[in-house]
Amino acid sequence: MDASMTTPEPSPAELPEPGDQRDERRFVHALARGLSILEAFDSERELGVAELAGITAMPATTVGRFAYTLAELGYLRQVRSGRYVPGAGFLGLSASINRNLGMQRVARPYLDALARDLDCTAIVGMHDRNAMVFLEVARPRTAIVVNTDAGSRIPILTTAMGLAYLVAAPLPERAHLLEALRPRTPDWQQARERIEKAYTSYARRGFVLQERSASREVNAVACPLVSEHAHVVYTFMCGGPSSTTPRRLLAEEIGPRLVQTVKAVARELERTPLLRLPKAPL
Repeated sequence: MDASMTTPEPSPAELPEPGDQRDERRFVHALARGLSILEAFDSERELGVAELAGITAMPATTVGRFAYTLAELGYLRQVRSGRYVPGAGFLGLSASINRNLGMQRVARPYLDALARDLDCTAIVGMHDRNAMVFLEVARPRTAIVVNTDAGSRIPILTTAMGLAYLVAAPLPERAHLLEALRPRTPDWQQARERIEKAYTSYARRGFVLQERSASREVNAVACPLVSEHAHVVYTFMCGGPSSTTPRRLLAEEIGPRLVQTVKAVARELERTPLLRLPKAPL
């Protein structure tokens, strides 16, 4: 029988019963229950509320509230089926301590090659609430380095990574995100123009180019990778200080190389299990 059709067994890391060797006055049961839901995602499959209730031995109504809260915070992501998969917040949280996690493991050698060959900072990231979070970062050895680390967050509307995400995001998700960002964006018309330019650039060249973001003097190109397997859009970005990474270099050399790299990563992901989330005992 297909394992995906069987009833999930209770997690071996079920919540301890009161009276175990711990200080009950300091133990937060609500936090432990929330973590038990995250712990349930130890395979590639999506999980619905009923399945999570079976795994965690909690009532479905309680699981539904926890799952909704975790999704609002970015730790889970609700897909078209209504089920949940790990979200960018969970992946970003683990990125700095677990270098063998799905996309990071696959992408790392490609990022290293981009950084080495092009003297740029190469990054893969994904959308998390109203920002982009870096999952893996490779730095060049000789060029001026953009100071970023895995887990860092950058804006969406003023960066190549964020704009590349927007051009590839599913329409409902994109509309919801833009609706959330609009009240927080003083010059909305300028933001709309950047988005339109990003669409044009992506349609014509396969990548998005953004010069001098609002927060730093950085020029960069970015290219999305849509993973149907994981129901998520990853974004690869290469860039550097505007003084050493001019627009022409990005458009003629770095951008085309990034597009080829993303295609190579996509091919490898077709052969590689993507999300092997580590179980973290409570």
